[in-house]
Amino acid sequence: MSFNFSGKIHSSKSLVNRLLILRQNFSELHVQYESSSDDVKNLEQLFEDYNQGKTEFFIGDGGTTFRFFCFWISMKEGVWKLHLGEQLARRPHDGILDVFKQVGIQAQFQTPNLLEITGGRWNLHKVINIDLAQSTQFLTGFLLAATTLKRSFRVHVHGLSQSSGYEDITTRLLQRLNFQIEKEELSEDEEQYKIIPPVDPIAEEMTVGADWSSIFYLSLFAFLDAEIKITNIDMESPEPDREGLQILSECGLNFGLGHNELTIKPSDFELRKTHFDFRKNPDLFPGFCALLAWGLKTDQEVTLQFPWQLKLKESDRLTKSLEFFKLSQLEFTFLDSETLNVRQGSDRPQEIQTDFDTAMDHRMFMSAMFLKHAGWGLKLQDFSSYRKSFPEFMEIIHG
Repeated sequence: MSFNFSGKIHSSKSLVNRLLILRQNFSELHVQYESSSDDVKNLEQLFEDYNQGKTEFFIGDGGTTFRFFCFWISMKEGVWKLHLGEQLARRPHDGILDVFKQVGIQAQFQTPNLLEITGGRWNLHKVINIDLAQSTQFLTGFLLAATTLKRSFRVHVHGLSQSSGYEDITTRLLQRLNFQIEKEELSEDEEQYKIIPPVDPIAEEMTVGADWSSIFYLSLFAFLDAEIKITNIDMESPEPDREGLQILSECGLNFGLGHNELTIKPSDFELRKTHFDFRKNPDLFPGFCALLAWGLKTDQEVTLQFPWQLKLKESDRLTKSLEFFKLSQLEFTFLDSETLNVRQGSDRPQEIQTDFDTAMDHRMFMSAMFLKHAGWGLKLQDFSSYRKSFPEFMEIIHG
């Protein structure tokens, strides 16, 4: 099954949600974007609820939505109650509570699904310590909220060796808005930042281009003869998932870049390297595993590196991704806690018919849909999670 698509896709939710927070802090920051993803709509609704005087908020399951909003609302005087969805409640939040304690904010979980925050002015007179091992979004939420104070502050980060690298989106975005960021590397695992606000008021207009992780998942279908043109790309985007195009080009993806346009032609899977590193863009890992499960040929093998944080996402994405290998009878061996060797040692099954539980994880769902289009008989119960990040995904792949 193939399709042709030409047009725009939704703006990067990672950038949009960061800019929505900053727009609350800087009224002259104008943001143009096109997105109806659940994560963006939920954050827009939270700000609307706040402006209507509400003190109780229903977050849903979006990690960026929750982590960005909870830091922002904690700077507002009042008692705020944040209700988390079931998936989000299972993810780690200790790092958030630790930062609140350091800046002098009272916050505690009344239940796993309910965080109560007594908001007020932050104390940023000392260096704030943030551990990135569980999530880079702890740092991002802190940085975005702290810009409200329009003063310099320092933050010490550790856990870099276990970090996914998505904190770079935030620091590069702040630099675009003329914040100065002085970074001191203390060790392979530690850095210290000094954030200095711009002298002049922020009066910018920013347009958010197509989401690069969504581009990656859509590009997978080129190996199934899809032809795709995306007309709103941003080659200057700070998203590390931009590297997804290069990763897929090492597997034979046929693409061309023009002014704000990406053209992807039907492509043949042709493995051109044997080592792939997803430590700085782990959101792409499930899709790449699906591609290997479908395309890896007998006696071919690859080494994959990934952050252990994959186990802390909406699902245990590492375990779920390995299910694709098991179904395709690929052999895999852990070389260490973050390195995996994958090999196709024998002929793959002629037919695959099975139930597949995506755990309501949007990345796992899109990966599974690629394999369904490739002819795998995967029976799915989940037909909604993709709206979290890629609301037009199903409409596009069904032509």
